[in-house]
Amino acid sequence: MRSALLIILTFCCSFARADSQSIQFLHEVSSNGYLFTASMMVYFNPKDRTPDDRSLAGAFGAATVMDTKITQLGDQPEMRTRFNEMNKIFLTLERTKRSEAAIFPENVQRVLQLNKELQEIISTQYQAEMASTPSPVALLNSQSLQIAHLLMDYQLRRYPLEDKSAFSIDPAQLPAIDQQIEKNFDVLLKKYPSHADYLAPASKNYRFVRKQLLQAKGRPNGGAEFYISRTVLDLNEVAVSVSLESEGLDADNPQDR
Repeated sequence: MRSALLIILTFCCSFARADSQSIQFLHEVSSNGYLFTASMMVYFNPKDRTPDDRSLAGAFGAATVMDTKITQLGDQPEMRTRFNEMNKIFLTLERTKRSEAAIFPENVQRVLQLNKELQEIISTQYQAEMASTPSPVALLNSQSLQIAHLLMDYQLRRYPLEDKSAFSIDPAQLPAIDQQIEKNFDVLLKKYPSHADYLAPASKNYRFVRKQLLQAKGRPNGGAEFYISRTVLDLNEVAVSVSLESEGLDADNPQDR
């Protein structure tokens, strides 16, 4: 009888673990989708003859995470086809000479559209997963995603596209978003003091560039991208650790990830 109960318990835990993993995989595809498009707008700015190589590295890094997590989610066709097209455009532009930079905006706009579709697909699945298996890291994921989206919007405000309305955040919402992010950092630092080594620098990085992120004018900026991308990645790292710890697993053991 005890053996049967242990088998059932193990079976149930394995499903909960699978659902928890799916939630984090979905979140990492989503947050890195925003980082990817933000980096592309900085690096493939047709007005910039000397682009910041950090943005190119950032786009490569985000694409690698997206590719890996989509694979771990089972290579769902609706995700895989959109990501593959996004990545193909990125790699094509990376080989394009700066003398042909006039083609950048139309291709970046296509990536923005593909990312929008990908975000909608992920959001539907994420909400369904959360409804069946509430995640202990919901606030961490929300904070990470909101900041990543804000970074993309910041770069979009500066990118030379004629019509940005389909992809941009309503400017009237920006102050409220900023205030919520500030409050969330205060809550997270109190809730997870053992992760202050990640959360405190993440909060500091955001506050360092927050005024810049809310500005309406300027050019795509690699400096802000560097600070905010690091913030998003640190929040994602804390989320993974907290999720594993809530299941009694070792966050420092690669086999548990």
